[in-house]
Amino acid sequence: MNSPAFKTGPRVKTIKYYSGRLRMNIKEVREIAKKKGVDVRIGRKKEDIIRDYQMIEGYSPCFHTKDSCAEDCLWKEDCINV
Repeated sequence: MNSPAFKTGPRVKTIKYYSGRLRMNIKEVREIAKKKGVDVRIGRKKEDIIRDYQMIEGYSPCFHTKDSCAEDCLWKEDCINV
């Protein structure tokens, strides 16, 4: 199975599959969030970084708090397919 790609600026990055599910690792999350000015220091949980990013983007900071979601944020695939 080929890994899908998502764009982060002019470069294309690969997302890893875990048990057939699409998930970003913490390094990828930090790279994306840092561009929006989110605090990405070592020691912060992936969930906290993503929730801060969601607030900056105007979404509810709901990562990993719901079973389903009508929002279409960047983290949806990683969030509801846990």
